[in-house]
Amino acid sequence: MSYFVALPCMLAVYFYARSLELPGSYFATVCLLLTVIVAASGSIVPGVDAIVAACLTMGILNAANWYVDQQLTKELDAGLVELAPPPPVNPFCSTQSHDFALAPADCDFVIEKINAEDWPAVQRIVNGFSAVERQGFYANLNYGSICPLAALNFVNSAAQCSDAHILFGHVKLCLAKEMGLVPGVMPDEEAAAAVALAFKHFRSALRQDGDDVEALCGLILAKGFIALNGEHIESTLQKLLALDPLHFHGLIAAGRFLIRSPAGANDFVSMVETCVKDSEVTLAVARLLAHVECASLRAGGATDSRVIADHYAQLKIYKKDYQSLGAWQQGIASNVIAYAFEMIGDNEEKTRQLSGLNGVVSPYPWKQKRAVNEAVLGVMAG
Repeated sequence: MSYFVALPCMLAVYFYARSLELPGSYFATVCLLLTVIVAASGSIVPGVDAIVAACLTMGILNAANWYVDQQLTKELDAGLVELAPPPPVNPFCSTQSHDFALAPADCDFVIEKINAEDWPAVQRIVNGFSAVERQGFYANLNYGSICPLAALNFVNSAAQCSDAHILFGHVKLCLAKEMGLVPGVMPDEEAAAAVALAFKHFRSALRQDGDDVEALCGLILAKGFIALNGEHIESTLQKLLALDPLHFHGLIAAGRFLIRSPAGANDFVSMVETCVKDSEVTLAVARLLAHVECASLRAGGATDSRVIADHYAQLKIYKKDYQSLGAWQQGIASNVIAYAFEMIGDNEEKTRQLSGLNGVVSPYPWKQKRAVNEAVLGVMAG
């Protein structure tokens, strides 16, 4: 047999590895190395050694896939806790997406490209984003309008593209919410399966680039939704802020999950301070977020004078550096700040912060009543 048989063997290994969402090039290289090692032994007919090496590599590949799934299951089982009764958890998401500023109309054309399965156009658009724009894109995209099958086809056609995995991970989180997933409450089997898929794809994106901040932010959201212990979220947030101290999307997502008490708020702020020593604007947003979350836990919503004074002190720090932020970051921060000042009764400052935001803000929807939400849902369903 000819050694040319090694080429189809390596291709088979490569495509099989990609179908399992493992790095195909790594296993193709392993197949080549095993072929050389077996051939060097001289104990097998030339050509057959390539087939033997491919079989061995397939065994290694399946073992690696089993290990990845076991580690994910182990992490979920170790961290998953049933909270009974559920602690007070704020409305973390809007109905359709989990945005933190607003969902602008200029994102609609990207959704149209995704649903039309125009992958080259989608990749050109996303690759053209700056880091700040990419953060805003994932923070604000209306995942409820994306066809899940189209998102899956994106992953299958561009398995090496981290953005395809991140997008699909968010779509699965959105689907889990439609199945009734509530932050802080044990998910049912169907919702848990959707979140497990989201985990898998955020991790697939990190295998492409271990420093992808949007994949890390996705992990924070997935971990928070299934009530993983705080340590799991904190470790991911620390890595995220080390890579991007101005990643407000991840900061606020983690804060909403971690802050369950005044002591938890202090721990959160201390952790952020350690991670972003040179970014006062980030620390100011973290402190304002801590005040907002703690106020939501207090009976009657009373706020003492020290907290009110610190609100204005943090706003002063924010205003000093806010011009260095991108438009997306300013929108996210303005949303939180506006909510903070509504809570202390400063409607003038609240209006000022909201003046640059168009549309519905989330996760702090202003005075939306249950009946209004149900009416909107009815229109969407129709």
